[in-house]
Amino acid sequence: HHCATPLIPSGDAGTPSRQSCPACGDEHLLTSRRIGDPGIGVLECPRCAGLWLASEELELLLDRVRATAASTEVEIVLEPRTQHSTAVAEQGGALYRPCPACSKLMHRRNFGRKSGIIVDHCRPHGYWFDAQELESVLRWVRKGGEVVVGRLEAEEEREARHQQELNRQLEPLDAEWPRSNRGARTLIDLLDWMAIRIR
Repeated sequence: HHCATPLIPSGDAGTPSRQSCPACGDEHLLTSRRIGDPGIGVLECPRCAGLWLASEELELLLDRVRATAASTEVEIVLEPRTQHSTAVAEQGGALYRPCPACSKLMHRRNFGRKSGIIVDHCRPHGYWFDAQELESVLRWVRKGGEVVVGRLEAEEEREARHQQELNRQLEPLDAEWPRSNRGARTLIDLLDWMAIRIR
């Protein structure tokens, strides 16, 4: 398997593990599988085709995809319709799933903050991907989604710093602004007041 090709659930059952599928329940054990070249170990549910990746394994897989990610500006939808709730409804499982490693309920998070792909995450252990969600994540990363999000967040940070500096510069004027007018100041009122003081 190569990162640029779809992840098709294997039809052959791998070695059974002791971990249960978070979506299908305790009676359905996850089986081992390796994806990529060299292979990265994952656990797969033969019933729903969901995949469990330890955090370190997912990062290795993402690094491979990032190496081939779009380096130029691309048009990408940052907030597509979320996929998680649809998958949960189809499988009839709980909205919050137990971590296969520690059995604690996992958090639902928007992968990459703005991908629109909602996945299950256990901070100490790893990620659960419903069927085709990992493919969607890899496709989003490959198209430069992380790069676009990084640029947007950098721009938001610059705007926040600019606003803070503007507020700092207006503090002396705010201190001199007539107390009776505070709380009802408009831009026109402020300009009129400044014009009077400049004369």
